[in-house]
Amino acid sequence: MIALLLILALQPEDSTALFKRGYELYRRNQFAEAEPLLAQAVKLSPNDFNARYLLGASCSQLNRNLDALRQWREALRLQPKNFKLMQIMIVEYGKGNYFQEACA
Repeated sequence: MIALLLILALQPEDSTALFKRGYELYRRNQFAEAEPLLAQAVKLSPNDFNARYLLGASCSQLNRNLDALRQWREALRLQPKNFKLMQIMIVEYGKGNYFQEACA
């Protein structure tokens, strides 16, 4: 972990290091701390499925469900046959609060 923090200090634009640090924080249920790191990783590597998926999961944990769905939809665009993600999104859409988003 110290090495990862050092890499981020020296190379704040390293999307892999940002993702790894965000993942560590997510695993510790530190979603608010993970979210900006994962958002930066997505900004730097917009085609990174894992970063988008985990950013969506972090947003969901922070009750930012619309943001979560947007990230998951982009992740699904990258991996259209990811059935696990499809199931997660179906459950979220099934809550009934996202009619406009579901039609997008």
